[in-house]
Amino acid sequence: NKEYETLYNMERKVWSLVDVIYYPSPSETDVVLDFIQQNNPSAKALTTPMNAFSDFIHDAAENLTSRKNIIFVGGFGHKPNQDGVFWFVQNVWPLVKAVNKDIKLFLVGSNPTENIKQLASDDIVVTGFVTDEHLELFYKDARLAIAPLLYGAGVKGKVVESMRFGLPVVTTSVGAQGLSSDPNILIAEDEPSAFAQQVIELLNGDMKWRNISFNQTVYVKQNFSEQAMQNAFSQLFNNGKNYED
Repeated sequence: NKEYETLYNMERKVWSLVDVIYYPSPSETDVVLDFIQQNNPSAKALTTPMNAFSDFIHDAAENLTSRKNIIFVGGFGHKPNQDGVFWFVQNVWPLVKAVNKDIKLFLVGSNPTENIKQLASDDIVVTGFVTDEHLELFYKDARLAIAPLLYGAGVKGKVVESMRFGLPVVTTSVGAQGLSSDPNILIAEDEPSAFAQQVIELLNGDMKWRNISFNQTVYVKQNFSEQAMQNAFSQLFNNGKNYED
């Protein structure tokens, strides 16, 4: 659309004028590399983490027996979040509820539209804005997170944040962009039945839950920590040597 073309043209103009360009996912960096090879061959394009967390949950499974519900985290002023939630509620939620009748879905985020508010029921809670402290409690109490995004680009902060808390997340191929393709770290499914099956398995399977929780915590520490950020920038200043070298 017109807005996309305007922004993309602005980005390309900047790429042609600068010496170093950082983007938060390898796929985005690859697009920049293709451009500068033809238009600004002296520039460098590198990938840097979009987050640099200083602390992580070390044992999210400690309270696994009391974890129960599903959360979606995201501001509803962002239309992809609205559309993703509607897709999940209409196509996936009935399949999950058929197996796990007592489960609730918490839609956690600011600016819920009237259509989002109308989803509220005995089983679906629309919270509206919550503080960072309250959001952390949701991450620590939920059984899993969902990120059923249907369109959009780049690394999704809500997915990385869930992984940081050791909370398994089921997303789509869009939600997994720029992140691990290993299903033992991040589960991505685009078909409603497959998405629902993964949700059900994580709701009821402790071994799978523990495995993914552990693996994704290691993954986020390696890729979205302060050290990872330092390593990314040191590529430029240390001639490609690792920050710790």
